[in-house]
Amino acid sequence: MELVEIAAWAIGILLFLIITTFLLKKFAKAQTFYIGSMIKTTKPLPLFDRFAEHKTILNAFADFGLVLGFGAIGIDYLFGKKLKAIPRIILFIASIALLTIAFNLVFSSLLSSPFTEKYSYLMALGFGVMGFAGFMVVTLAVYAEYVITNALMGAKSCPGVAPLIPGVSLPKFPVTIPLHGWISLLIILIVHEGMHGILARKALVKIKSTGLLLIGIFPIGAFVEPDEGQLKRTREKDQLRVFSAGPTANLAAAAVFAVLYFTVFAAIINVSLLEYKQNVAKVVISNVDQNIDVCGQISPSPAFGKLDKNMVVIAINGKNISSAEDWSNQLREIGKNTYFLTLQKDQNSPDKNVFQATITPDSMGYQGYTVQDQLKPDTKFSPYYIYFVLSLSFISSFLFWFWILNFLVGIANFMPLEPFDGGKITKLILLPYLGFWKVPQEQKEKAIGKIFFWLVLALLILNAVPFLL
Repeated sequence: MELVEIAAWAIGILLFLIITTFLLKKFAKAQTFYIGSMIKTTKPLPLFDRFAEHKTILNAFADFGLVLGFGAIGIDYLFGKKLKAIPRIILFIASIALLTIAFNLVFSSLLSSPFTEKYSYLMALGFGVMGFAGFMVVTLAVYAEYVITNALMGAKSCPGVAPLIPGVSLPKFPVTIPLHGWISLLIILIVHEGMHGILARKALVKIKSTGLLLIGIFPIGAFVEPDEGQLKRTREKDQLRVFSAGPTANLAAAAVFAVLYFTVFAAIINVSLLEYKQNVAKVVISNVDQNIDVCGQISPSPAFGKLDKNMVVIAINGKNISSAEDWSNQLREIGKNTYFLTLQKDQNSPDKNVFQATITPDSMGYQGYTVQDQLKPDTKFSPYYIYFVLSLSFISSFLFWFWILNFLVGIANFMPLEPFDGGKITKLILLPYLGFWKVPQEQKEKAIGKIFFWLVLALLILNAVPFLL
């Protein structure tokens, strides 16, 4: 019966997508292909021209993005080509060192992942040499090694790459993006393509149209259609700026919203939840796992046999815990280190059943238990307050994922693989290093594109192998 229901749903959804696509073609004059549509417009183009007037700011923005995307190679392209050999080499080495250190400082938590931490220095160095493009290649290579090693030992692992499908829980992949991620992705792609359009107009490249990509009636992306012939005839630096502008806009948005999320909005939430926190009577253990299953790898739970459901958490390492948020904040500071829980076995006997338990998180940082707030018996919240808190919860989730998805889309688009922007940049930015090869520029570009295409494609396939195991 389940298979029949699934088939019925699939057929129903497919019919809905086909019918809505047909209606878009008939009444909106959209370009369609089976269940996909492209709606073109020229209405936003005057806005591109207005923003394109700020040439100095836009050039600096795109050049900074080129450094983020291609590290020391980007700096060498922008500033090193005019220098003599020795100063240029010194600038290149100094750029690698400074960018590697900066990456270590900003992304220390990213480098401490249990899957890749033993290669964290290589990942940071990849950024130093070739920015996020290098970071992505090294990270894919490191994780591919992890997947292969696990497979040879008969162990399972999480896929290293997965499609971004909000609202869909992918098998064997531990992260699910909320359904509202579709809104985030649409805004992100509009910002991304809009910046391409603005930089193209700054370079006096004609924009034929802009618009939306849809599956059925659901928007899945945005596009800007420049005159490719004009773009190829512009200065090489202007082409690079056009390509780097999109992912740079996403990274800039990620940085802005990360700051807003962790400062302004966090402060608003803390103030708004004061009434709730004042009504928390105790923090109790809501669940204790016997084993921890991560992508098929099963390991013993650190908490099993030491903790039981409904025990009261009093303190962590001697610091009192008054809410589940306190518990979460304390564990974030502790990380993977061993810590001591002060607990109470019987909630009705506050003095007689207090004891300590030692918890050592596993190699991936899992605790093996969860907690929840228990409110005072006479607690009552007004409906307005409940709606307000629920609204804040949604906004918090939206901002968090908007920040994360902006970052992921930004660094993914710097990947040196066409059709990503990074693939187009790679072919141009590496050309000066092939001056010794006496062949036409077009042949050099094709060679660079093929090398990185097959390299990155092979790494992506290896990272996706766990889906098949």
